[in-house]
Amino acid sequence: MGGCAGFQRGDGFIQIRLGRRSHLAHRLAWLYVHGAWPKGEIDHVNGGKGDNRIANLRDVPRNLNQQNMRRAHKRSRSGLLGVGKRDGRWYARIAINDAEVWLGRFDTAQQAHEAYLAAKRQMHDGCTI
Repeated sequence: MGGCAGFQRGDGFIQIRLGRRSHLAHRLAWLYVHGAWPKGEIDHVNGGKGDNRIANLRDVPRNLNQQNMRRAHKRSRSGLLGVGKRDGRWYARIAINDAEVWLGRFDTAQQAHEAYLAAKRQMHDGCTI
């Protein structure tokens, strides 16, 4: 009693089984509080996939949910969002409405990352960084 329902999956989300169906805990929390299934995806505002407090959840379209990324993909060589390296120089780029916008070339990965974050805060409505 008093423990967490369900289990935490390998991707960090909490899954709960009800009868014969499995559901993600954040979608169940939304249903419980709002009385209806979310229309879009449930975004964890602070990026914590296991933090299902209702204040940390928002019902958003897929594109807005993807704009709230906080970490680079596992395959990223720089380990920084929006940053890559080509011909010995670092560059930054950002996706806006399925189009890639180049932000420039930089001497360091950190400079490229700072340019990316500035653009993200300005151009991504879903950004919470």
